[in-house]
Amino acid sequence: MQIVLCRLRIKGKIKSTIGVITAQMMLLGLVLPILATYISMMSLSSRIKCVTGCVTFAIFGIFLALFFVPAWGVISYFIYRSKHKNDISITTGTPRA
Repeated sequence: MQIVLCRLRIKGKIKSTIGVITAQMMLLGLVLPILATYISMMSLSSRIKCVTGCVTFAIFGIFLALFFVPAWGVISYFIYRSKHKNDISITTGTPRA
């Protein structure tokens, strides 16, 4: 989802900044693994006492989000800057007409 939203931002189809997109995806990347862990724990039978497998959803999901979401945000920012560097005036910082 972050890749799609960042591509739309780079193409100018949405107004949201790459920083806002990255922050939203980081929040989603932290909430969804915890939700997946909760759902998988609730689906276990009452006889099963070990939830190590379920907790790995949260651990790996959070670690992946902590690494890949900011990395893709930085990559997208540099792609955006390289494609739009001629659209902004250096002296005033405003878009050129």
